[in-house]
Amino acid sequence: MLIQAFSCPNKECPFLEKIGCEPRPPTIIFTDEGITVKMPALLHHNTEFMPYESISSVFIHTPLAGFSTITFYAYGREILVHGFFQREVREMKELVERR
Repeated sequence: MLIQAFSCPNKECPFLEKIGCEPRPPTIIFTDEGITVKMPALLHHNTEFMPYESISSVFIHTPLAGFSTITFYAYGREILVHGFFQREVREMKELVERR
């Protein structure tokens, strides 16, 4: 069951639009089982699923200006996602910590 999905604001990329490619933002989807992170690549998305049990910690970086970054530590490695508003990364961290 879907709990919540976050997608960063659309970023304009004139170069990609010229060659017929639409820029796709990263997306984080929270479900009952875990978190799915979809990171954009040139022609596809790289998808990473993390069950809540495998997430050891969550770190957020919220600068005064610009977009925030959230980092998930799972499976002994880090999964870093950039491009969200400050309130969104705080809400995402709370969702993980409640599990």
